[in-house]
Amino acid sequence: MPPMPWEDAAAAPAPSWTAPLERFLSSAAASLASAASPPPPPPRPRSRTVDFTSAPSHYTTLGVAPSATHAEVRAAYRRLALAHHPDRNENGEERMARINSSFAVINSPRTRRKYDYDLRYGRFDGGRRRGAPG
Repeated sequence: MPPMPWEDAAAAPAPSWTAPLERFLSSAAASLASAASPPPPPPRPRSRTVDFTSAPSHYTTLGVAPSATHAEVRAAYRRLALAHHPDRNENGEERMARINSSFAVINSPRTRRKYDYDLRYGRFDGGRRRGAPG
């Protein structure tokens, strides 16, 4: 008759009560080693900053005051679009692109509020106010 597993000591290794302790000690040693290392370098400053001080604002592009009403902004856009449209003006593509982007910002009340806030407080680093990813 063969021996039963509980009768033969070599058949099954004895449960090790030291394994959890050894895992804890190795993780503690690793965390202490990482704590002894120098901290990571600070993040590099953003390299893509935009200098809006030299570029005209959307208001000057459209030729309206910052206090202009929606109707005034729309009328100024239509006047400039007729004058600088690429179908009428051969060199008007770049100017028309600036006019379109300015009108897109100032025409929407939400984006106009954000733009006015950024214009007032000088926040032109290209970043967002909330939850800006990288």
